[in-house]
Amino acid sequence: MIRFFVLNNLEKFLPITWSNMNSNYSTIPAYIRYSIFFTGICALGFLVYIGQDIIIPICFALLFAILLDPLVTLFQKIKIPRTLAITFAIIFAFLLITVTIYFISNQLSLFNESLPKFREKFNIVSEQIKSWISSEFNISLQTINSQTDKWSKSIFDKSGAMIGYSVNKVTELI
Repeated sequence: MIRFFVLNNLEKFLPITWSNMNSNYSTIPAYIRYSIFFTGICALGFLVYIGQDIIIPICFALLFAILLDPLVTLFQKIKIPRTLAITFAIIFAFLLITVTIYFISNQLSLFNESLPKFREKFNIVSEQIKSWISSEFNISLQTINSQTDKWSKSIFDKSGAMIGYSVNKVTELI
């Protein structure tokens, strides 16, 4: 009963009625159409924001399914049943991802172990370059040392952080 009362009173304030809205959309004033459109866009954005914990895995699942579809089709051409082909494709993808992560982590650990050696070689080469610059351009070693020390500390201190950040972001995606 209250709903009927509100709807009847609403028609007094708005220049449209429910029957007009269903029959002819162009008779609705532009400001109401745009308001409805932007309200719908905001509501959709809000629903996507609230449902991102559900929507993001579904999007990844769709991407995963699209990427595995050619492999499933290949298995079906070999006369493997579809259910078994899907199972083989998922197992193959899981093994491929696991092997890739293993090799990348192995290479990163080797790089991390060799980073002190790189630092030593860099220091040796930089000392040779400093002495050459000092002798050729008559710049004091103290000035060159202070500037190159700032640069090298900045480079090596930030490189470990950048590698760690990159590995962290990649593992978050996986």
